[in-house]
Amino acid sequence: MKPEEFIGDKAEYDKEGQIIWGVTNGDELQMILNVRGWGAIQQLFNNQKDAANFQDEVGQWYVDAINEKLEREKPVTVSRITFDGREIKYSKLEHQHLSNIYWFNTVLHKRGHNYDQPLLDEIKNRFGGEILKYIPLKSFESEINLLRKFGYVELIDDIEVIKFKGHIVGEIEK
Repeated sequence: MKPEEFIGDKAEYDKEGQIIWGVTNGDELQMILNVRGWGAIQQLFNNQKDAANFQDEVGQWYVDAINEKLEREKPVTVSRITFDGREIKYSKLEHQHLSNIYWFNTVLHKRGHNYDQPLLDEIKNRFGGEILKYIPLKSFESEINLLRKFGYVELIDDIEVIKFKGHIVGEIEK
């Protein structure tokens, strides 16, 4: 379990109990911290009211810091428009599909390995950075025809392989 899974969607401060709660699904609470230090805090102020206000200020400061970190580390949801005009999130695509998008951009568009950083991040986060070989769908005839037209397809032992910069990076399914 990761800390952000334990905390939930956000943190909130409860002034009455000096408790920091993790909030999930809008209303489910998980106690994550007690704001401590009252013995030291009350020695810093001339009256209890100022000390209590400071303790609440510290509690809210912790909550703000936790929420900033949760927001900063929230996974980015990236969408892509498909060839037929549909919008689909990278997070919903299979490993092979993500790899094919990578190779399509790298081979046919010569955009280089860092062209689509969110795509690479998705592959890294979900599949340990492993990019599978390029296997275009049979139904994507125009993509396969472009690969053939520009000389990326070579017949080796009755298998149409896709070569890029001298390396076999995939194959055309039969």
